[in-house]
Amino acid sequence: MNTASLAIVLSGALFTSTAQADNSTTFGDYTIHYNALSTNSLSPNVAKAYGIRRSGSRGMINIAVRKKLADGSDVAVPAKVRAKMRNIHAQISNLDMQKIQEEKSIYYISDFKVDNAKPQRFNIEVIPEGSPLRKIEFSQTFYTE
Repeated sequence: MNTASLAIVLSGALFTSTAQADNSTTFGDYTIHYNALSTNSLSPNVAKAYGIRRSGSRGMINIAVRKKLADGSDVAVPAKVRAKMRNIHAQISNLDMQKIQEEKSIYYISDFKVDNAKPQRFNIEVIPEGSPLRKIEFSQTFYTE
């Protein structure tokens, strides 16, 4: 598998706008990009390489942290990432975040089961290296096939 494949899929997923989320939050010099999508959006090769089951009834959360540099550019930075998902029945699931590092990109991903047309609420805690805890919450509704 081409190492750029996941970076392209994930960066496209991160920057695709949705009605449910702004997809990024800035805290000082750090911007946290986040998104949740159906695992059907992944190519079979990418899903296989990272052990993600492609299915209309499975979702994936994707988080990346970037730091703004003095020259105005930004770089990917490592972080401690914790995420929880709550469904409409108030059941909470801790998401097992997997760190993916390829070339100059760092992503944190996890997949999970979703129910059709029911919103999922995500609570994300991010601690970029050398920075305090940042918290993000967002909701996403998935439509299964």
